[in-house]
Amino acid sequence: MGQGKILIVDDSESNAAVMAMHAEAEWENPIITASSVQDAISILNQHNDIVTVISDYNMGEGTGGDLYEFIKKDKPTISFILIAGDDIDTFKSNPLFADLFKENPPAFIAKPFEREDFLGPIKHYSGNRLSDGSSRYRKIAIERFLMFNEVLVAAYIKLSDTKYVKILRNDDKFPEETVRKYIKKGVKFLFIETTEYQKFLKSASKKILSKLSNKKVGMKEKLEFQVHSVDSIHRGLRDLGMSEIAVTLADKSMDTTVNSIKKNKSISGLISKLLLRKNYIYQLSMLTNYLSVAIAEKTDYGSPSSYKKLTMSALLQDLSLENENLAKIVDLNGEPFQKLKPDQKKLVENHPHKTIELLEKVDDFAADSRTIIMEHHERPSGKGFPRGINHLKIAPLSCVFIIAHHFAHRLLTEPMTSETLQSINIELKEHFGKGNFRKAYQGFVKSFKG
Repeated sequence: MGQGKILIVDDSESNAAVMAMHAEAEWENPIITASSVQDAISILNQHNDIVTVISDYNMGEGTGGDLYEFIKKDKPTISFILIAGDDIDTFKSNPLFADLFKENPPAFIAKPFEREDFLGPIKHYSGNRLSDGSSRYRKIAIERFLMFNEVLVAAYIKLSDTKYVKILRNDDKFPEETVRKYIKKGVKFLFIETTEYQKFLKSASKKILSKLSNKKVGMKEKLEFQVHSVDSIHRGLRDLGMSEIAVTLADKSMDTTVNSIKKNKSISGLISKLLLRKNYIYQLSMLTNYLSVAIAEKTDYGSPSSYKKLTMSALLQDLSLENENLAKIVDLNGEPFQKLKPDQKKLVENHPHKTIELLEKVDDFAADSRTIIMEHHERPSGKGFPRGINHLKIAPLSCVFIIAHHFAHRLLTEPMTSETLQSINIELKEHFGKGNFRKAYQGFVKSFKG
């Protein structure tokens, strides 16, 4: 058993903290965290005793794939575990990750995960290079204890391998200063009895949920606390020319809508799953929300009620699809659709209907949102799906959403060059500027002029 270090890489600070908490409770090995691929590579070059790297895939700068390529080439003895919210088949079919799937379990952790889902692959691939912690106590960084502890559990400090001293009883409502004084003395970890640790984990989860439901916490912070920051979306929209006011308005709409959703038990769980993913479906939902609210604000459809309907539709549009590759198909006449198996074609064709069926019994779900979801793949020409209606029959608010969805899809699936942006602008002007789409298209143009 060694004392090599564990490196956890994730651009969400809170997500990295939760993973570090799981790891430190299991092993004695020192844990380092990094927030980007470049940070991770710098750490790997500075520390020759890292034995295991656990990396998220989607990050603001670079991907877990980039880090894996570096490790395979320059640090091949290090165990690597990939974490992603994308469909596992996406990675299985990628030659780059073939070695991660040679054994069972694979060196892959799918989000969202439970503690044992996280620990299992790490034990399998790195077990003999990690030092097990005490069977009686679970370790937690003292700063994290302050962050997460809202339940009364006994806490100990370690004096030796066999001697632990209780500093907090399980009925103590301790002042923070009590713990801070140990920090000043150089104490880095507290220890919780294994029998009480599950209770503590539930407390940590409760803390997260409490933060997410706090109306005083902005939507940006909520998403970052959950898993993923929308900073990259903000930056991208500003680079494209969207005003700060429009971005802020969309943030507020998301904030209001998510708070409303969390009160509705019938769909809150479904939304939570979406927000815990960083794949195309998640990104499309976020980007479509920002774009549709910004467009609506520049039309006479602009109102808090309309913004909420658009945001709700953005979050739920692909509720019945879990495979992001199927969600990327927006044209039933294109080659990607034609290559699908019959059952996959049916999933794509029917997913607007299926999503509406899933939402049939949901209270406080506006009829306009149902219409938007049903029509979000329709096109002005009448060649969309599932009903093939044209620009004269598609609902006005759906037109706003369709333009936002179409623009978001192209932004996410094509290289963002000046040629691509010019192509999108020409396409929108030529095909989305007539009938019920006219006002929506004009709003789109205005939304990128401040």
